[in-house]
Amino acid sequence: MTQTFGSTDNTSRLKLRFAVGDANGLLSNVWLVSKDKRRATDDIYIQTANTGRIHKTHKITLHQSGICRYGFTAEGHPSHLTDRAQIKWKRPATPQRGESEWLSRTFLLAFPTTYLRSAQPPGPSVIKIPPAPAGHAVFVEMFYTRENYVRLTEINNQGQILGCATLNSGEAFVVRAIFDKWDDHDVIMPASHHRKKEWRFTSFLPIGFERNIVLDLVTRNPANGGGFLSIVEIAGYEVDPGTPLPAMSASWGTLTRNRVDEYTGKT
Repeated sequence: MTQTFGSTDNTSRLKLRFAVGDANGLLSNVWLVSKDKRRATDDIYIQTANTGRIHKTHKITLHQSGICRYGFTAEGHPSHLTDRAQIKWKRPATPQRGESEWLSRTFLLAFPTTYLRSAQPPGPSVIKIPPAPAGHAVFVEMFYTRENYVRLTEINNQGQILGCATLNSGEAFVVRAIFDKWDDHDVIMPASHHRKKEWRFTSFLPIGFERNIVLDLVTRNPANGGGFLSIVEIAGYEVDPGTPLPAMSASWGTLTRNRVDEYTGKT
């Protein structure tokens, strides 16, 4: 990927807002990555700055201790759940400087172009990453490394560095964006409980519909030995049950309302 976008900052403070979007109105949610230099810890916080219909109250916390959490904010924690964290994992150790494996990936966020929604572009404080070509996705990768910033820019032969923060531990936390191939996977969420509409996340958008529901779908759970958390953001639409389906891409299957509500805090 040869496009230039974003900020190549190297400080002890990190406050980065980014979204995938273009002049045609294709847009992801705006995501926020932050580390406050006024705090004594190296904790990193990641969450959506604005959202669609669900996942309004979640965040990812990468603690200095190496323990990572994906779960609810204090404000969004539903009373019927005893633990705010849905996923907990220990991030891999960061390689020493000069090793061939020079990074430790912690979080990967995918934005397949097919599933972007139409929306007004965000303000000037948001880094706008151009959508990937058809059949591809933008991947925003977040990782730790012990390489210094100058060396990092030399060996980073993929994508564009959006932000970089130097930590008290001597590590650097880096956010970069890359393009890669993407095979579309459609998702259906049947109507149930008190919700009368069916949610569909299909690569083909029927005429007369717009993508106004955004789902952050966990595709790699590090608690199962995966090493890092991976989420794909897809936008979909709602229809009346029984509406004929368009031709679907390879499917991730049907999600039940109970399973999604467990992750979104809805009751």
